[in-house]
Amino acid sequence: SRLSRVERELAHVPEAIALLGCETAKDEGMGVAQAFLWRGARQVLAAMDTIDDELSGWLARRLYADVNGKSLDLAAALRKATESLRRQDVTSVPMTKAWWLFRVFSR
Repeated sequence: SRLSRVERELAHVPEAIALLGCETAKDEGMGVAQAFLWRGARQVLAAMDTIDDELSGWLARRLYADVNGKSLDLAAALRKATESLRRQDVTSVPMTKAWWLFRVFSR
């Protein structure tokens, strides 16, 4: 069946997943972030609502710059990225600073 094919494809999920799209961690029901945790991810970074594309891209670049071939602690990486974002001059960051819409879920 189709469901079992999806289950097979999700059998081996990464330990840390960054979902930088809009509404990837809705409050109601099981969102994409919660589904990855359910399938075995250790931590998932996701957005609670609609987010700005430039902010999402900026955050992705910051997260991947911190990886350097090692395991990524998403909570520490998000904290570091948001501290950097808050220090930036508003005119040099042409995006909404809605960094608070991102959450790290873990199990």
